[in-house]
Order: sequence, then C-alpha cells, then structure tokens
Amino acid sequence: ILAVQLIVSHILFWIRFSQPGSEDCMRRKLAEFLQVAFFTFFCAFFLFHASTAIELGKQRQEMAASFFADLQAGLPCEAVAGRNWGYWSWSEEALTSALERMKSLEVKPFDSMTKEKLVPTREIPLPEQTEREGEGPVFIPFHLPFEAPQRVKAVRLTFNLTVPQTWSETQVLWDSDDPFQPHKCTNHIKTYMGNHEITWTVWIDSEIDRFTLVPQTEGFFKIKLIKSEILDQE
Repeated sequence: ILAVQLIVSHILFWIRFSQPGSEDCMRRKLAEFLQVAFFTFFCAFFLFHASTAIELGKQRQEMAASFFADLQAGLPCEAVAGRNWGYWSWSEEALTSALERMKSLEVKPFDSMTKEKLVPTREIPLPEQTEREGEGPVFIPFHLPFEAPQRVKAVRLTFNLTVPQTWSETQVLWDSDDPFQPHKCTNHIKTYMGNHEITWTVWIDSEIDRFTLVPQTEGFFKIKLIKSEILDQE
C-alpha cells in the first residue's frame, strides 16, 4: 500500500508543478483529468488492498498463536518444528536446530519445550502405487500397521515432489479424508515449482489407524513416495 501511494504522489507532484500556464487550456485540462483519474484509481483500489492486508495479517496472527501455543504446551523441539517450519523457516531441520539453541540458552518462551527426541519406532507400509501424477488434489491413504486405532505421536514422510508450475500445498489429514469437512487437525507445507526431496514430520498425538497425504497444486505435479515411519518420544 505504501509503495502505491508513493508512486501516485510522485506522479501527482510532477503533474502539479509541470503543468503549463492557463493560456494553454487543452493541456491544463488534460493535466487536471490525469490528476482526477489517478486519485479515482487510488480510491477504487484502496479498500481492496486494505482488506487483503488485513486478511494476511489475521493469517499471520493465527500462525504465530499456534506456534506459541505449541511452545507453551511443552512439546519437543522436533514436534514444534514439524508443525510450524513451513511458516518460520526454510526447512524443518533449520528450525529444529534454532529451537534447540534457544532452549539451551534458556530464552523464554522456548525454555518450556521438552528435550525428548522423536525417534522412528515402526515403518508404515507405503500404498501399492508409490508414484502418482495429476492435477489438483490427489488423496493418498496410509493405513497404519495395527488393527485398532492407537495413539500416534507423529509420523515422518519422505517423498519426492515435482511441481512444474507455480506452487503446491501438501496436506496431511486424519479423522476425515474430506478437506471440506471438520477434522481434528491438518498440517501442511507449501512448495514452489521445481523438484523437492522432502522429509516431513507431522505431529498428530491422536488415536488413529490411518491418515491421508493430499498433494494439491495449481497444474500438473508428480510425487514419489519413499518412506513412512511412526515416531515416538525417546
């Protein structure tokens, strides 16, 4: 918003002080028309830009509130990083390292995290079709290797994602396979075009017997599943 105001004010300043004298009626009227046109354009788009900025601010507040709630809940560093690295850092490993450093220095509120490590306890069978491609959301179900729902702290997924166009938003759903229906929680990461080798820790801490990986992109994408593991505290 400030950039738009700066550009428009420069243009209006130039029009105001460079317009010819009153003897040139046509050029004076053109200058006045341009002033009114730029002012009208700014007024028409001001509300749109302001509402967009407010909505973005609300999203950032929600993400920050979720992050600090995880800190205060006393989750392990790896769990906090796994739930929030897409917003705070370029990679899960980088955020985990930063959080561990802040905890070791006893910086509040990071000192409330526990020191337990998340370690793999059991592999999750991959779906029969480990390579998928397509457009839009694709639902890839994972069935956990036990008969009844059990409490799972976290799962770690390793996969290769190729996004030729623009962006992707990959989610993990549990308790519901439908992203438009209520479910306990989702966790998501955003990637841009290119080939991405992703190791993703999803903190669940619920009784489940399945979960669903949902790659969603703007255009065509490819995904290759490599490994899936159940994690628990050490």
